[in-house]
Amino acid sequence: MTLQSHQLMPDEKYQVQRELTKMRLAQKVLALRMRAQFPIACKSEHARQGFLNYFHSTTTKIASHQSDSDDDLEIALE
Repeated sequence: MTLQSHQLMPDEKYQVQRELTKMRLAQKVLALRMRAQFPIACKSEHARQGFLNYFHSTTTKIASHQSDSDDDLEIALE
């Protein structure tokens, strides 16, 4: 059994690195936006429920998004 080694061409490697960088940035932005939605002094059930509704809505949008599409997924602060 012979193992084959596959390497990306320099241009392909650059494109993959760019995509990974964009994904990491998007993850950071999403985490910061979600954190901004969570009330610091969340003491009421109403505030917790509001955040959970926002969280559910946002994660549903993300899960239903086709990652291979060219459509932009805008996660707006609600």
